Order: sequence, then C-alpha cells, then structure tokens
Amino acid sequence: MFCLLRHAPYDIGTGSLTPDGIKRATTLAQTLKKTGIPWEKIHTSPNPRTMETSTILGSSLGIPVTPDGRLSMDGNYGDLLPPTEPQHLIIVSHLPILTSMLRAWSRAFHQEEPGLTEEATGYLIDPTRELIQKIPS
Repeated sequence: MFCLLRHAPYDIGTGSLTPDGIKRATTLAQTLKKTGIPWEKIHTSPNPRTMETSTILGSSLGIPVTPDGRLSMDGNYGDLLPPTEPQHLIIVSHLPILTSMLRAWSRAFHQEEPGLTEEATGYLIDPTRELIQKIPS
C-alpha cells in the first residue's frame, strides 16, 4: 500500500501554502492517520509547496520527509511505476506527475484512470489487491 498526494493550496506569488492550504494539509494528515496504515516515510518533490505539505504530514504522522528530485516537474520517476510496489510510502508531487503515475497504475490494474484535480487530495494504491481508492476529503 502506498499513497499519491497532490500538494495543498498555495500562494502563486510566494509558492508557500495559504492558510487554507495549511488547514487542508493538516486535515489530510489526520485522514491518513485514521487509515491505520503504518506509513514509514514521505517522498516529495523539492518544490516549496510540496515540501510544506509534506512537512505538515510528516510531523503529524511522525515519519521522515525526503526531498526526491524524481518527483519534480522534470524528474524521472519511472522506478516508482509498475511493477515496483513502494510499500508504506506517501508520495507528494504535482498534478502532471501524479496523473502519469495514476495512469500507469490504472493500466497495470486494468482499470479506468481516476481523476485527480483538487489540491490536498490523492489516492491509496494497493498493488496486492490491484485497488486504487480515493482518499476521502
């Protein structure tokens, strides 16, 4: 089981999370905690909005946050795609990256690709059961 998340809302001028973004990242952390999944680490794009989102999540969940250049807009995240099964990992990135990752996992599971548009949302991916489940908002 692993998780794909889009960063929380941010101020386009500063790149930092807005007060609403901080609130939504905090709520998302609480939701992930309630899943009961033993999250081990967070890999995040090194961008300020993804780093801030990840720091809030990591603090709440008590797990480390690692900046990961593969998750940046020009990164090479191919080794996070099927057949790799990144266990107990939370991935925080940007819409184009997450859309590509969801597309690859959906194809591997022979399912319709789910949509991901809102900030501070995401999906739980269970490779064992071939299941993609939206995280409740």
